[in-house]
Amino acid sequence: MELVLDKASDLPLHRQIRRQFTRLIGQNQLAVGDSLPSTREIARDFGISRLTVLKAFQAMERAGIVGVRPGRGYFVKHRQSEADGERPADLVGVPANLRVAFEESYSETVRSAREMPLSFAAGYPDVRLLPLKQVRRIIARVTEADRCGDLLYQAPGGHPRLKSELHRYLAERDIPLSDDLDILVTNGAQHGLDIFARSFVSRTGMAAVETPTYYGAIAAMTVNGFKQIAVPQDAKGLSITALSEICKNSRFDFLYTNPTLQ
Repeated sequence: MELVLDKASDLPLHRQIRRQFTRLIGQNQLAVGDSLPSTREIARDFGISRLTVLKAFQAMERAGIVGVRPGRGYFVKHRQSEADGERPADLVGVPANLRVAFEESYSETVRSAREMPLSFAAGYPDVRLLPLKQVRRIIARVTEADRCGDLLYQAPGGHPRLKSELHRYLAERDIPLSDDLDILVTNGAQHGLDIFARSFVSRTGMAAVETPTYYGAIAAMTVNGFKQIAVPQDAKGLSITALSEICKNSRFDFLYTNPTLQ
């Protein structure tokens, strides 16, 4: 078994490791049940970070190629060759012919980039932390109760039962909604930000945004024609001093901030 890593390559090291191990397994140079070299051993031999090797092995584990034996490390769990009629399971993808600016390529925030090998733009949990058992129990309970209608399309404003529970939740906190007010359930924060930006009556076409900030908010504002004025942060979050100076010298329609995240 021979690994070759090119530190000058545009392909991140963890992808090189993942791709080569996937090929070795597919060619049966590593058989099902064989142990993989330890992450420390590979890191030492190539003078790289152990986290880089671990990232490659964890990706292969998510793809079902390798497994983990507690206290003994990774082993080959499944062999998939290109002759099986399926694409190799390393999931590295292929380079796109179209090249766009970083700000316009939102998927770049969840990929390794040439100048940003580790992105904190989006938080994706380890799949092992997902409550799969609980989800299976919920689905079983719903289908056994012959409430399959809950799995079909619902009202655009949100599932009726969810909306009634939200009304109750707010009423218990002395925030009752009058008859002429309603709740709109959005498909995530970015959906809500997009609706806000679309419905907001623009006067200056500018928005003040703390930096760094949620990349989805930048996307929603940009798509709807708002340019951003960056407001620096200090140790406590958005800098009030910097915002004060910006207010003296610039005009903008609204301020986007995350006051409880800092």
